[in-house]
Amino acid sequence: MRPRSLLMVFLAAGLLAACSVRYVSPYNAEIATRAATLYQEVIGFELMMRRAAGTPAGDPRDEDNQHLFDAWAASVATMATISTSLDPRAVRCQDLLAQGSVGPGLPVTDCGTLGINRLGERIEQLRALYDGACRVPGLADGFFDPAAPPPRRPPVVGPLPGCAALWTPPAASAALGLTGPRGLAVDPVLRSIRAVMVVQEAKRGQ
Repeated sequence: MRPRSLLMVFLAAGLLAACSVRYVSPYNAEIATRAATLYQEVIGFELMMRRAAGTPAGDPRDEDNQHLFDAWAASVATMATISTSLDPRAVRCQDLLAQGSVGPGLPVTDCGTLGINRLGERIEQLRALYDGACRVPGLADGFFDPAAPPPRRPPVVGPLPGCAALWTPPAASAALGLTGPRGLAVDPVLRSIRAVMVVQEAKRGQ
């Protein structure tokens, strides 16, 4: 093949590569691992709260509980940063969502970052519900300060109905199959985590 012909072949290949558009970011093992870990930790926290609602160990002001929610938020923020860095930004997910569906003829899109951001919102909603319903009456904030002298423990309050309801699905709804085995406040968080996991698994299969 003549040098000029070779040059034309390489130029044509370069043009084809430039014209190809990647619509979906690649699978990322760290996002998948963080999502699976988060899923396990949220379920474990719910199971703990079914026993600890109405006790100092289950109070949202407890330092360990605050650190756990902070760690979840930090993990989601890290996943979002990774996903954003990998997103080819070929399609605006918000535009497609506004249409109500992807529709025929439109390319497969990468909305993984949007799903991760929504997961972060669900965790903050759960944090707000937890803080509003699970504070033990009679426990001052100083009770949870490691540097403060230990105050006298108040009498055991027992399960707080509003707090316990966050972590346990209503028996009537569960009997009718309207809810899963998780509490109503936790279920949206877990569904959001599963969505992130499904997206990553789909990418791994590409």
